[in-house]
Formats: sequence, structure tokens, C-alpha cells
Amino acid sequence: MKKKFKGVFCLILAVVMLVPFAIPAFAKSDEIVARVSIVSYLKNAFSTGHSWLYIENLSDKTLTVGIYQLEPGDSVSVGTFKNSRKEGRGIYYNVENYCVNKFGASARYSLSETVTESELNGISRKINSYSGKWTPVKNCAYFAAYVWNSISGIYLISGSTPSCLRTSIRLHGGKRGIEMSDVSADKVYKQDGSSLRVVRASALSKGL
Repeated sequence: MKKKFKGVFCLILAVVMLVPFAIPAFAKSDEIVARVSIVSYLKNAFSTGHSWLYIENLSDKTLTVGIYQLEPGDSVSVGTFKNSRKEGRGIYYNVENYCVNKFGASARYSLSETVTESELNGISRKINSYSGKWTPVKNCAYFAAYVWNSISGIYLISGSTPSCLRTSIRLHGGKRGIEMSDVSADKVYKQDGSSLRVVRASALSKGL
């Protein structure tokens, strides 16, 4: 009996000794570092609208979003455009932040999820795969839903139109009018391969 008790005691002690080492490793891998929102906007029934991602850094370290360096406490919008920005098709950073704050876009709906660094790295890979790309089907709405569906349990249908994606967001309880941080024009970029290029002021002279 004494031998059995000793064996059980040793097992419990071994588990207790392992706990201090196991918990930090688990906590680190599951640490929330950012909030990702999917946003879709339709000005009126006659507009094509626009869809994008909005990412907020909730951590105390610099995070990489695509190839954009996101400082602690800062946020960035990420979307695809064809030629409406006069800089060519592909991935843009902060166009939406700039335009929403300068020109307004009240009829925008969004859903949000928190993500770990590992999930954010996956998002960056998907963003980078769209550098220089845009088609009538794989457009801004498709891109936003494609990235969102990779990290969220709420599956959204884009229908390759901001209108369809906006409806899907609303049906899943999306909120209207997400606040977005204001940025200056010199913080608006287009991704060219592995580098960022500041977007010309003339490409930012209108709303979304």
C-alpha cells in the first residue's frame, strides 16, 4: 500500500513539476496579437462599392501585415484595387483609412475577430500572394472574404461584389460604421513585390 501511495505521489509531483514549463509555451503560441475586421461599403444602389480588411495591433511589438510594418497600437487597412487609384492593380495599404476619414463612408458594415501571431502570418502570406493582382472575379470583395474565411469560423460569401459581401456581413450580425484611424497621405502605399511605394496624392483625391 505504501509502495502504491509512493508511486502515485511521484506521478503527481512529476506533473506539478512540468506545469511551470508547459503553461508559458502554451500561452505564447495562443497569445492574441491583433484584431482583424472585414469591411464592405456601398454608397448607394448605383455604386460599385468597395471591400477591405482592417487590422489593429493589440500587442506591444511591431507586427508584419503583408509587408507593412504595423507598430504597437497602430492599425492599417488593406485592400485590392484595379486602376481606380491610378497606380495599377494590386494590394494597397491605408487607402481606406485615408478616404474614410477624409471623405466619409458611413454605410460600411464590418465583422471582427482576434488573431494570434501565427494566424496573422497566414494572413500576410495570403495578402502577399495578391501583390499585383486583380480580376473582375478575384476583386476587392473576393480578396477580403478569401482572407477572412481563412481565420474565422464565420464563413462569408462575397459573390465577387461588395454589395453581396456587405449583405453577408449584415446577416452575420455585422456592425455599421467601424471607426478607422486617420492617416496622412504619405502613409498610403501600394505593394510592389517586396517593397512599398507611396501612392501619389492625385490617386487619393476622391472617396471610396
